[in-house]
Parts: sequence; structure tokens; C-alpha cells
Amino acid sequence: MSVRIVDVREITKPISSPIRNAYIDFTKMTTSLVAVVTDVVRDGKRVVGYGTRSASRRC
Repeated sequence: MSVRIVDVREITKPISSPIRNAYIDFTKMTTSLVAVVTDVVRDGKRVVGYGTRSASRRC
């Protein structure tokens, strides 16, 4: 069975926190969320894979 990617969607969301240390200002942290949409249909719905960037970055 071959699977084709039909769409990739990415959004960036804030995950800010009032925590600060000498190196990082966490009030400006974000993370990327990704959805990978395939052409496979199971139970009437497209199969979608999700992922997130595990290490945040500053804006």
C-alpha cells in the first residue's frame, strides 16, 4: 500500500511562561505544530499525522 501526502499544515503557537533565567526569556517562547494529511481513508476519515517541535524557540 502506498501513501501519498496531500497536504502539510504548520502553525506556530506561543507557549510563554513568566519564568526567566540568565539565558532564556520564556515569555517569548513558541512551538511549531504540524499536521500531515494523507490520501488514506479509514472509517470514512483521512489519516492525519501530527507532530510538534519538542524544543521551543524565541520569537
